[in-house]
Amino acid sequence: MIVFNTTYLVAKGAESAFLQWVKEVYAPLITQTGLLTNGRLFKVLVSEEEGITYSLQFDAAGVPEMADFKKRCWPDLEKMVSARFGEAVLQFSTYLKSCEL
Repeated sequence: MIVFNTTYLVAKGAESAFLQWVKEVYAPLITQTGLLTNGRLFKVLVSEEEGITYSLQFDAAGVPEMADFKKRCWPDLEKMVSARFGEAVLQFSTYLKSCEL
């Protein structure tokens, strides 16, 4: 399993609108692609003067599905965040692979 993790730094004044939008619009759009499942949203418990940090994660069955999502869907989704929130929300994405302990 591959996890697609996107970390967002959200300006304090945009937090409420961002959370509502992610839950009602953005996360459902991602799962509707059929390539990612099991969305999870975490608040990162660090103190940042610039804003509040959130981690949005989705599962992909494997690397081919992740690559397909990244190529076909992700550019438009990134643009959607920028168009909606401008510089009030900064984002970066990483891929995670589960490892045994």
